[in-house]
Amino acid sequence: MHEASIAMSILRIANSAMGDRKDAKVVRIEVAIGKLKAIEPEFLVQCFTALAKGTLCESAKLQPREVPVTVRCRSCSGMSEIQRFHFKCDFCSASDLEILSGRELKVEKIHAKPTLHK
Repeated sequence: MHEASIAMSILRIANSAMGDRKDAKVVRIEVAIGKLKAIEPEFLVQCFTALAKGTLCESAKLQPREVPVTVRCRSCSGMSEIQRFHFKCDFCSASDLEILSGRELKVEKIHAKPTLHK
């Protein structure tokens, strides 16, 4: 259940980015999540929604983007995307691979809009 702690970290990042601004609210947060992180995007969104209640992010939509696992073979220099956890080169079947992507976990963008005061 590490999704809850990750959701809390995303919430802290967004609230920190907003600072003391009372004239805006967060409407969307875009997050890149590498497949190797073993995070369930749907569960992360549920955790975030529950934890965001009462904050500047209460009505924000968390938008996770899954980043595929891509590798470069150290034997033949071929680059490929790993579809399943079978770490062999698609070209020469070597297993000496350099992971290029798939470990990411970062907030990419925080979208906010001004609040209307009456």
